[in-house]
Amino acid sequence: MERHIVVYTVGLVVLIVTIIFGLWFLDRADAPKREAYTALAQCLKDRGVTFYGAFWCPVCAQQKTAFGSSASKKLLYVECSTPDRTEQTQVCQDEQITGYPTWKFPDSMRCGGMVSPEVLAHLAGCPLPEYGDMLLTVDSLYATLVEKYLTERMILQNVSDEEQEIALSEVRMSINTELQARYGTTLEDENDVHHLLAAIAKVVNRCAPEQ
Repeated sequence: MERHIVVYTVGLVVLIVTIIFGLWFLDRADAPKREAYTALAQCLKDRGVTFYGAFWCPVCAQQKTAFGSSASKKLLYVECSTPDRTEQTQVCQDEQITGYPTWKFPDSMRCGGMVSPEVLAHLAGCPLPEYGDMLLTVDSLYATLVEKYLTERMILQNVSDEEQEIALSEVRMSINTELQARYGTTLEDENDVHHLLAAIAKVVNRCAPEQ
């Protein structure tokens, strides 16, 4: 009986140590990404970029998650909802905030909806977040910030595979049109990630100067 207790105790200790080591390893592996987004959040705050949202807004929660829990605390966030959810705070009324999230930049640029940290960095003039094996190339950013993002959003909306393909094709055409008009390039020959981020900001996030 005592031997069974000893074996059980040793096994439990080994399991606990394994879990602790696993969590420590995951934390170490995630540290570069966390540090990169924390630095970006601080830069956005220093540049006066404001994030308007509501505590009940699921997309606002997703937006904060994109930065990570520690980084999101550094963002210049303004709560637009009253505690009972029935009204909008006066500051957001004064700023004419009509949807959440809304990002406002000091140069009067505004973006609505979920905006990737990379696009925010580009618009604010902050360094792009780099970490681990992330590739800051046109192909990798397009795949992550456009194809992956739009596909995940359409899956949540129960959009069929065929409709997804059509929508992604239309977005690609729109981004190519924007690149051609502004820089004389397309996704096939563009190699400047900032050109791509500018096109994504306009086509996907509908960022535009205040009227």
